[in-house]
Amino acid sequence: MTAPIDSMRWEILSIGVQDWEYFHMLDELARSAAAKGKHPDTVKEAQCLLTVPDEICKDLTHYTQDPKLLGRHREKLAHAIAEIVEMIPAGKQNITIPPEGYGTDAAL
Repeated sequence: MTAPIDSMRWEILSIGVQDWEYFHMLDELARSAAAKGKHPDTVKEAQCLLTVPDEICKDLTHYTQDPKLLGRHREKLAHAIAEIVEMIPAGKQNITIPPEGYGTDAAL
């Protein structure tokens, strides 16, 4: 059995999985904070980020091809994740936070 062959398609798939992880992580954190009644304004902002803006993807046939738009939204997700995590006391975080630079790519 041979190792997977690295390709542009494989890299794009990997970034897509990382994007999904960001959305999932932010959703879990926002739900947890909301259930505890913590920082409702921050939770509301986080929940708004969970809806992909139409300028990025309106539907399956209308979406951006500008990686900078995707990168900006990814950064907003990362900042929201970090902001909510900072509100949670140490030891009460049951979610793995990705290292800095996770999901970034020089091409973006």
